[in-house]
Amino acid sequence: MSNNFKSYSASLKNTLTEAEIKKKCCRRIFYDTCDYLSQNIKRVNSLREILDHVKCEKCIKEFIAAAFIHCGSITDPEKRNHLDFVFSDSADQEAVADALIASGFEPKLSTRRGRPILYFKDNDTISDLLAYLGATKAAFDVMNSKIMKEIRNNANRQVNCDTANIEKAISASQKYVDAISFLSEHGGLEALPGELFEAAELRIKNPQSSLSELGSKCSPPITKSGMKHRLEKLISAAEDLKSRLNQNI
Repeated sequence: MSNNFKSYSASLKNTLTEAEIKKKCCRRIFYDTCDYLSQNIKRVNSLREILDHVKCEKCIKEFIAAAFIHCGSITDPEKRNHLDFVFSDSADQEAVADALIASGFEPKLSTRRGRPILYFKDNDTISDLLAYLGATKAAFDVMNSKIMKEIRNNANRQVNCDTANIEKAISASQKYVDAISFLSEHGGLEALPGELFEAAELRIKNPQSSLSELGSKCSPPITKSGMKHRLEKLISAAEDLKSRLNQNI
């Protein structure tokens, strides 16, 4: 287990341990759960027995908080989203699962190295559970990590989209570049009208520019469709020249 994992869990557990419990019934549930899980005092035989004695909704919250203090762990939200409880037997796992479900949280059940566990991986659920337990700062940490991840993902998607658009523009322009290169190699550019020569020169000098951008650089400026029309004429000129050269072979 990493130091970051330990330190974040420890900080959260300290917060839950130091929280004030006002009602006597809730304090009894909290301390009975802590005593049972730490095996300091055996006033009860199982977590189920403790859960059966809850008297209010806040008793259930304190029951879950005590269970997390002794059996739970959480990753640093900046790393990944994971909160779990690890138990010695399935009866305790089932009791805490029932308490969580009664409080509106649906945990995943599994085993790890032969030990029963409950876990959550959903960012929103973890944040809601921490807020429910009174760990407001940790809940905000989880929410903020989600926001930052979404910002980074959106930025990455935008970069990927921009890169794809650039590659698409370069690919689309290649057929025009090939035609212009053929005309240049065989002395065909000099015979072109001035506006086609200008279009050819702009396409070669600006391989990543869109048709709209190329059109705006013309003198006078022309539309995207006007630029496309001129470039298509360059392809036709290259094909005509190629045909004539083949006939002379």
